[in-house]
Amino acid sequence: MDTGTALEIVHAMAKRLYREHGEICQPAANPSEAEEALNIVEDIIVNEYGED
Repeated sequence: MDTGTALEIVHAMAKRLYREHGEICQPAANPSEAEEALNIVEDIIVNEYGED
């Protein structure tokens, strides 16, 4: 499995847990930090591993 695929899987799992259960994990101190982290990872996936 390549890194891009692994990141996509982990991102999807984290996003699903956050949306369905509102769960955040440390070091995120609040929901806005968790959302920002998800957005950053999504940007990395798209910009670094997305299809051209």
